[in-house]
Amino acid sequence: MFIDVNATTGEDTIFKVPLNDAESIGDNSVIYFLSPEEKEARVSGEDIQIKDISGLELRFNLKVTPAAEVEITVDQENGSYLRGSGAGNLLLEINTLGKFNMYGDFIVYDGIYNFKYAGIVNKEFTIQPGGTVDWNGSPTEANIDVSATYKTQANPAILLDNPNINSQIPVEVITKLEGNLSYFDPEFEIKFPNANSVVSSELQYRLEDKAQRYLQAMSLITGGTFYNPNSIGQNAVTGNLVESLSGIVNDLVGNRDGDIQFGVNYEASERNPNSDLQRSDRFGVTVTTQITDRVLINGKLGVPVGSTSATERAVIGNVEIEFLLNKDGSLRLKIFNREDNLQQIGDISGYAQGIGLSWSVDFDTLKELYQKIFNKKLEIEKQQPKQSASTTLNNGPVKF
Repeated sequence: MFIDVNATTGEDTIFKVPLNDAESIGDNSVIYFLSPEEKEARVSGEDIQIKDISGLELRFNLKVTPAAEVEITVDQENGSYLRGSGAGNLLLEINTLGKFNMYGDFIVYDGIYNFKYAGIVNKEFTIQPGGTVDWNGSPTEANIDVSATYKTQANPAILLDNPNINSQIPVEVITKLEGNLSYFDPEFEIKFPNANSVVSSELQYRLEDKAQRYLQAMSLITGGTFYNPNSIGQNAVTGNLVESLSGIVNDLVGNRDGDIQFGVNYEASERNPNSDLQRSDRFGVTVTTQITDRVLINGKLGVPVGSTSATERAVIGNVEIEFLLNKDGSLRLKIFNREDNLQQIGDISGYAQGIGLSWSVDFDTLKELYQKIFNKKLEIEKQQPKQSASTTLNNGPVKF
């Protein structure tokens, strides 16, 4: 029997590709057609005897839309996977003799790369739009070209050989997954989005060597710090364990509507005996909540762990409050209080406060932008149909 199916993914569709177990999809135990009697028995909860089927072949022409969620397992042993939305056209050939072929391509719009290792490391990268996965036969031999970003904060003092830097700066670790999906060799790039040009150039110079860049990238991913041969590795393990619990805590504390997001993190400091500066570790709690339809709050509280220094015992609190001033949220007022990113040795933790007003508008041409800013009322009036004289006369007799 040969069946040809043309299908399109809809809302709530989840399309999974377990790459290391692809041969099981061709098993005849997966595909079975129920008679009306068997269907009624299954609905009522009765067990039915499944008969062996032979000679069945399916051909799926599948159009994948952004409404569907696609999940591709890239490391069956550790459980790492890609998950997100996108678009593509796929051809799946399956039969009961174990045949399973895939053809076509999938373009990633957004999603995550969940990197897992040894049951301890569990990090989420944000996938950059435009990545592709192409199949030309075997599902395990797909070609992948996807980039994903992991954001963290780390102290660059170990790279700059400057112990006077005693605070952390934002760091982005970009991994490029390229090549065959079964045995691709990831490339890493490290960026410093908020660093000035001089510091950024110096850091990039220290990371020119591929082996050094790989080492530092893995240290940032697994431990949240730059690699230091004199540091204590236990901090990285502790940080990963705490971060793994963050998702569990959010499930327990956060509400079902997602209005409250609650998380915990652990920032491990460097331990360098050659440095006069020894920072303490920090346990952090983050809260994101929406008080009303027009008030958003993001907060982070950091508590030093095991510190004896007066400058390190201070509790760090970052707060950002955002007010939506109009219905569509295009006009916003933001108030913030946050810790300074860079401080010198011996300095007490400093804070920066600020207030800002932002307005956003979508437009395709400058003319459209001009109309939205200066001529919006006239544009609305033009869209309203004018009442004709004939319509007015038809509404009833004319009174003088």
